Formats: sequence, C-alpha cells, structure tokens
Amino acid sequence: MIKIVAPKPVYLNGSNKGVLLLHSFTSTVRDVKALAEFLNQHNYTCYAPAYQGHGLAIDEFLKYDVDDWFNDALSGYRYLQQQGCQHIAVLGVSLGGILSLRIAEQCEISACITMSVASERPVDAIFNRIVPYAKYMEHLAGENHLETLEGLECLKQKSAHLTENFSNFIYQTMDQVQKIKAPIALLYGKLDAPIYQQSAEHLYQQLPQAKLIKEYPNTGHLMTLGADKQQLHQDILNFLDENLT
Repeated sequence: MIKIVAPKPVYLNGSNKGVLLLHSFTSTVRDVKALAEFLNQHNYTCYAPAYQGHGLAIDEFLKYDVDDWFNDALSGYRYLQQQGCQHIAVLGVSLGGILSLRIAEQCEISACITMSVASERPVDAIFNRIVPYAKYMEHLAGENHLETLEGLECLKQKSAHLTENFSNFIYQTMDQVQKIKAPIALLYGKLDAPIYQQSAEHLYQQLPQAKLIKEYPNTGHLMTLGADKQQLHQDILNFLDENLT
C-alpha cells in the first residue's frame, strides 16, 4: 500500500505579469508544472492551484464538485493579485480550460488560453473519466472493488451529483462566453477525440476576440505532456508576450 499525499500548489515568483495555470479533471498540478517552470524562466509569475480532492482516494475526490474547483481557481486568481500581479492571464487543460473560460467571463484578465476544451460533455463521458482514476487510486491502496459490475454501479451512483453538475457547468460556461473581452487562444491535439477540434473551431467562429486556433499533430488530450510540448510552450509564451503589456 502506498501512502497518498495531497498534491501541493505550484508558485513561482517573477514579474508583475502573472499566469494562472489550471490542470485537468482527475489529474494534478503535474499537468502544468513544466509549463509553469518554462514561463517563469521568462519572468512570468506562475501559480497552479491544486483542486480539492484531486490526487486523493475516490471517496475523498467525490466530496467535491466542479463548483469547488472553480472556487479553487478563483482563489488562485486572487492570490496572483495579492502577489502584486497587474496583468494576469489564465490558461488550462480540459477541465482547466473550462475553468479558464469561466474566470475570463467573470474577472478582468489580459489573456485566456484553452487546451483540450469540449463545448459539451454528457454525463456518461464524464463518468468514463472518473473510472480509470478511481481504479488507479484503488490500486495504490491495494484494493479492487471496481473490478466488479456492482462496484462500478456503486461508483456511478456516488458520482452522479458530480457528473451532472460538471455537464451543466460546461453548458453554462459556453452560454456566457460572449462576456469574454480578453484575447483567447484555442489549442487542441490532433490525436484527441474529434469533439475537441470541433469545439475549438466553434468557439473560434463564435468569438471575435479569439486570436489563435492551433492543432498539434502529435498530441492527445493532455497537451502539456504531449510530444509537441516544446512547440506548445513556445506558442503559449508568444501569445502571452503579445497580450500581457
């Protein structure tokens, strides 16, 4: 049995230009740590909050839902303000991208970068993201309850509040994107499911403030860990340099 420790946020001090980096669903700050370090080398102050419950056992994970994680992200934005950042960009992967859009709708930011964002996700698709996470955390704990149909059905019932709220949160966020005033970059991996390319193209056509849309040919869903990550890092840096002035 492996002892599970809650992930810690990443904070890297730089200039008065801040970047809030938001990780994906069922993952941790490891998604964005290397990107934060790269941007910090170019004098950006970077903060990646650790969402409540993420990186912990499934029962702990399910104590929270997307509203809690949005509050974690919002607290991260305020933290950068408290550190003296006068210009703040927000970027995120998957769930982090959705949270980035929601922050851009509600807060004053200088740029928004989304990676692997879907404009809609049904409840079943969200549950299918939870299952491998739950199995992995069980494996670390030396358990195997989810190897049975009964175990999976129990998990589905326990996670119903989360999957429903998450699906609605995406819909509500997409319904309000016209409120965003900051320039937006929409990035996706060619190896990811088609919904992510379709969503990026839809948002690009819908939003006049969308300044960049780009596909990464050797990249799947976790773009920051993909084969094109060096090019991705450089593109993100260029977009920030152009828009955080």
